[in-house]
Amino acid sequence: MLGIARAGRGTQAGFGFLLAACGAIFPVFVQAQSLIVDAGSVSASGQTASGGALMTSPGSAPYEAPSIAPLNEGQPTSVISAQSIANNFAATSSYSDIVKLSPSVSGTDPDGPGLMESQALSIRGFQDGQFNVMFDGIPISETAPGGDPNDFAHHTTSYFKENDIAQIIVDRGPGTASTIGNATFGGTIAILTKNPLPVAAITPSASLGSFNTAQQGLEYDTGEIGQTGGLGVIDISHLKSDGYLTYAGQERNNIFGKFILPLGSDTVLTFLSLYNHTVQHTSLGQTAAQIEALGSNYGLSNDPTSQAYTGYNTDHVDTDFSYVGLTSRFAPGWRLESKLYTYGYDYNGHNGLDPNGNSPNGTTTLAADGTYVDHPNNVPGQNLRNAYRSIGLITRFERRFSAGDVKFGVWLDHQRNRRTLTEIDLTQGGVYNFAPNGVGTSPVDILLRNETNTLQPYIQLDLKPIPGLTLTPGVKYAYFERNLSEPINNEIGQAVGYIHEYHALLPSFEARYHFNPAWSAYAQVAEGYLGPNRDVLYTTSGADPDLTPETTWNYQIGMARQTQNLALDADAYLVHFNNLISAHSAGPTTIFYNQGGVIYRGIEGEATYNIGAGASIFANGSLNDANTTAHHTPLAETPQFTANGGVIYNKNGLYAALIDQWTGGHYDNNALAPGNVPGQWYAPYNLLNFALAYDLPMPGRNRQLPPIKFKIDIENLTNQTQIFDSVGTAVDGVTPLYFTLPGRSVFVSLSVPFG
Repeated sequence: MLGIARAGRGTQAGFGFLLAACGAIFPVFVQAQSLIVDAGSVSASGQTASGGALMTSPGSAPYEAPSIAPLNEGQPTSVISAQSIANNFAATSSYSDIVKLSPSVSGTDPDGPGLMESQALSIRGFQDGQFNVMFDGIPISETAPGGDPNDFAHHTTSYFKENDIAQIIVDRGPGTASTIGNATFGGTIAILTKNPLPVAAITPSASLGSFNTAQQGLEYDTGEIGQTGGLGVIDISHLKSDGYLTYAGQERNNIFGKFILPLGSDTVLTFLSLYNHTVQHTSLGQTAAQIEALGSNYGLSNDPTSQAYTGYNTDHVDTDFSYVGLTSRFAPGWRLESKLYTYGYDYNGHNGLDPNGNSPNGTTTLAADGTYVDHPNNVPGQNLRNAYRSIGLITRFERRFSAGDVKFGVWLDHQRNRRTLTEIDLTQGGVYNFAPNGVGTSPVDILLRNETNTLQPYIQLDLKPIPGLTLTPGVKYAYFERNLSEPINNEIGQAVGYIHEYHALLPSFEARYHFNPAWSAYAQVAEGYLGPNRDVLYTTSGADPDLTPETTWNYQIGMARQTQNLALDADAYLVHFNNLISAHSAGPTTIFYNQGGVIYRGIEGEATYNIGAGASIFANGSLNDANTTAHHTPLAETPQFTANGGVIYNKNGLYAALIDQWTGGHYDNNALAPGNVPGQWYAPYNLLNFALAYDLPMPGRNRQLPPIKFKIDIENLTNQTQIFDSVGTAVDGVTPLYFTLPGRSVFVSLSVPFG
């Protein structure tokens, strides 16, 4: 059944219904002692992320596999384990660096691992914003790098650090009906946070590396709290780096806390809270002329008369993420998982009006006597203030029967955003600049209030008609409302205000069969849905009747096998993407249109083989194809293939891995005209990485503690620095801006626990 969408104004009380539902449901949780548990053990769809005992057996191929498909999944899935994350990545890394270990995933941090937002992060060609990102089962909906709910993209450096991540699950498909999120059809990156250690410990850590990078951390694990059996961990860290790009440094402070408290034998309460403060100097990319004249690592300058001056291009970002969760088996055969959460993003950014040098200096300010004063040499710039807050509730029930399970639940989310963009004189410390909009007009470009409301109830069955076979039909109702009030919008030259709501009924079906405990196969068909972004609705009427919400039908088959010496999985997919919304820039004007359909198809696979004596070889990869149905042209930003391959040694505490990562060729998104082949082709590239780690067990009675860990990570051994993508254009709307691969880097880290 295809999703149906409509837009209208009669739903101002839409979220009042959501709040009423929260009010009705939440007291039941409290009375039943069934408020949330540690959801760090569930995947995007609420299923466990295990599936095969060998995945937790050191020395086996499933354990050593950098990325592996679990045996109990019903769609193409890759799990990147804690030991793979701890050994193969620099301490500065973000989740965007880690997920590239799995098939069909591509993207690069131009300033070094975790030192800048990832560029062109995609799964099978679905761009960030077309797939979900979750933290402990909670969907995060934001935009990079600006930070407003314009679409559903994400900030890769603004929340959890590498040391706080226990596992990452990459679902390359829409999942079942229980898979929540605003962009399910492109897949889900599910990030699971680490749990406290079972023993009391203090663990200081330090990391040094290229680009004048230094990171210090301190972790405190409480051990058992009193007689409750509860556990807690607090982890703080400080990172400072100049970055690979010139004068594009970052400084970041992070504090993470997680506490798990049993409430009797059948109920567990979990508290998690994170706060992150970042100061960064951000490059928007470089023109071809800048790269040729100033080098592949040009980012910003140290010239205070330039709009590219590092001191003028500075972001202050504060983020937080918290939830209280409870898991309970509150009655025979019943299980409840629920989370009440909030997360926020507060951005205060300054930038030169045109850091890429196509616009001359010059400002016009207002004097105390009310006259306008021209300053032909002053540096013009902008100040963007952007803050949003999400509050939500996720509740899942499960009832087990002899013939199978019934699962049902609901996700409710409300997000509120405030945004202002003003023209300023950077030379004079940020006073208003009236030159860009014309003397006598307001220097304010954007004044925005945006609210979104989401409701997603679902129900699904896990039926087991014969031994080994599980059939999972389900349906989810997706409701999304966008309420925008924008008194000032210089993009279209007038105020904008509207309320739009979208509805879809999304069916799904999975069949999974276990031939034996080590071998399973699956087939899946499901519908996906994504409401239009905020900016595509910028028209004089507030609504564009020519734009239809995007939908997909996903068809996937696959298998997974795990033995002591071999971990193997493969899958094939076909995705019919309907009503693709694309953008075409004509100078300063951006036109949005339904490009038509897109057919995505491909094959993916992973294999790890245990040679013996601690050595393993592995490879994974994908062949990906995406073409528009209207013009039969390749879809931009879709690599033709991805591949990872290498060798691993892991024995007696010594870990070494040499891994080569390949990203296939692709076109960029700077189309010459609607429907034409995208403007520029980018050749395949590879990054060869080496990791060496040594774990030294603690002596004597402290052997219960984690080992002392020493690690060396070398990124991009062969020092590839070519252009890998264009991420947009300069202020003139014509000149492409490029990013290059970050050059070779070396990072060394040490952690020493004390009991």
